[in-house]
Amino acid sequence: MKAKELLLLEAYKLYVSKPYDHVTFSELEKVSGLSRGAILYHYKSKELLFNAVIEHFVIGKSSVSALINEDCSSLLDFIKKFISGCKSEMQEYRSYGIYNINLAKFHIEFHALSYYNDAQDIFKKWLEKEQSTWHHILSNAIRNKEIRDDLNLDLFSNMFINLYQGTSFSGLCRPKGYDIALLEKELIALYNLIKIG
Repeated sequence: MKAKELLLLEAYKLYVSKPYDHVTFSELEKVSGLSRGAILYHYKSKELLFNAVIEHFVIGKSSVSALINEDCSSLLDFIKKFISGCKSEMQEYRSYGIYNINLAKFHIEFHALSYYNDAQDIFKKWLEKEQSTWHHILSNAIRNKEIRDDLNLDLFSNMFINLYQGTSFSGLCRPKGYDIALLEKELIALYNLIKIG
């Protein structure tokens, strides 16, 4: 792993465990094995490092829209790929020593609202992109006669998103984070309510 990538990962692991303003350069040096000069070479300030962490781990990941370019022949296939992505992400976090992915994300997202420039607007754009992705997938499913054509696509797009967000939030109080098997059952149950046949 390159020094810059290692720094980003180690900084992320610190930021999910404590507030941004409690993370010191000394800690960043210790966990990354880089000198302060090397850290500042890659990111000119601690704030820019935090911003890069948010952009990479919070905004760049955990997005259903990342699956839109994958070959999904149906809504059901898309749901299965989404669940597979959730499982892979959880395994990745565990490899970092983070066992409650939801608590980690909540912690850093909460602090991003205080310390990241325009975080609320950026999170709003992320949500709009998620809504657009689900809307697109549901529209295709209607065209392919997989689901009913009388659905309010905005409403059902939000229902799919809220199932994920609600299950993720409930993971805050579970030692191992959210129950992905339960999320899959909920998404399939919603799918079964709207499918044809």
